[in-house]
Amino acid sequence: LDNMDAVISAIDVLTTPGPKTRHFSPDRITVSTVGLVPEIREFKRRCKARLAVSLHATTDEIRDKIMPINRRYPLGTLLSTL
Repeated sequence: LDNMDAVISAIDVLTTPGPKTRHFSPDRITVSTVGLVPEIREFKRRCKARLAVSLHATTDEIRDKIMPINRRYPLGTLLSTL
């Protein structure tokens, strides 16, 4: 979600019916993220597509080592945003 405008634009293309394009329901599109909390909030506000969060670990201790973004947005903050 670090490139929000491009993601939203791509989803718009996929979900808008046109003469030469296939129309997908937003419910059939899933975007994966590592857990950028402000961007998750914005995505939920701007888009109807589904969102998947790549946790990579079940504890903050392990996730801090694997995913540095967890230091800014720990699991509790991330989960309360969903």
